[in-house]
Amino acid sequence: MPLDYAWITNPLKADGSLKLRTVGQKRLSFDALAQRMARGTSLDQTTAAMAVNLFVDALRTELALGHAVDTPLGLFSLGVRSTGKTTPPRAVLHVRMGKKQNQCFLEGVKVRRVDTPAVLGPVVLSIRNLEAPCAGAAGRPGEIFQIRGSRLSFSPGDDLLGIFFVNARGNEVRASTYSRTGWRIVDAKIPVLNPGAYRTEIRTLSRGNLVVTALVTREFVIG
Repeated sequence: MPLDYAWITNPLKADGSLKLRTVGQKRLSFDALAQRMARGTSLDQTTAAMAVNLFVDALRTELALGHAVDTPLGLFSLGVRSTGKTTPPRAVLHVRMGKKQNQCFLEGVKVRRVDTPAVLGPVVLSIRNLEAPCAGAAGRPGEIFQIRGSRLSFSPGDDLLGIFFVNARGNEVRASTYSRTGWRIVDAKIPVLNPGAYRTEIRTLSRGNLVVTALVTREFVIG
């Protein structure tokens, strides 16, 4: 099966620029992978899954001991990363593949372009607080704000779609009250949120029935 891709509007930019996106990929469960591993062998699915789990446990142990571990998947090692001098560094996992290992996974993969309109996402041009126009991307719970752009429309009754406020921990709250959900303009009420800064996203349904997301603003300040 080929790897499908399409050119879509970059949701992080307002100039209509495009970016590549893979489409149609389906998530495979670990159980299904273990079942595939057992095919054509004397192993059953449970034994195959156990082998992978033993590999993971052994890898975790050796990494914790300070070893860089060479495997058929690549070289695994631990490192540290920090976002600033005042921020304590945190451990990160590095996986480095050699050229032959990388080619092993790419061999035989065919790439195919599909129709772009099926996955076009929303484009956000501006956001403002209708009750406090000078506030910009800021407001208080209960106030009405407006987003302008294109391909913004969605079904207000679908909990997977709409405008979402995401805090620093990744927890999200959906705006549930909308007075307008048009193609170019969406008016919504700020939901009940604790004071602070939130990344704000709008999620709509493409013509290909895919949920597509656009960044509204990296920082919507709730007072």
